[in-house]
Amino acid sequence: EEEEEEGALEALFAQVGAFDGTPGWLTIDAMPTFDKAGLGAPDVKIMHIFTTGWALGNFKGKRRGIEADYQVWYPDEVGSTTGHIWTQKLLAADYGRTRSWVAVRKDPAAAVAARRAAAAIASVGEGEGEDDEPTGIEGREAQDSG
Repeated sequence: EEEEEEGALEALFAQVGAFDGTPGWLTIDAMPTFDKAGLGAPDVKIMHIFTTGWALGNFKGKRRGIEADYQVWYPDEVGSTTGHIWTQKLLAADYGRTRSWVAVRKDPAAAVAARRAAAAIASVGEGEGEDDEPTGIEGREAQDSG
């Protein structure tokens, strides 16, 4: 049975590829704990391999009464607010970039860069007014007559 699982994982990697990171997130090399300081932290998510690719999920906790089964919410598609809770065995032997799941932490540097980019975009419209150079057809007419 273990050989079948290994073969299925190899086939999945041939189709999807090993995890090579996701923008805005840092890979956690050592498997985190299953508590609020680890997988339950607000800035930590799970990346899990599926036939459709690597999916970013929210750790929801242990499934009651079943050892090593945990609940993870995955969106229906990237950016979706709808999704499903999947019950998964999050085993240490399956953890890592070349295995079936890995944890990621929000990259604080990416968050700062995103805030700076948003501020730069917001400031583009500032300062526009009567002193601006004319543009378009009206601008050429105003320059020609002036």
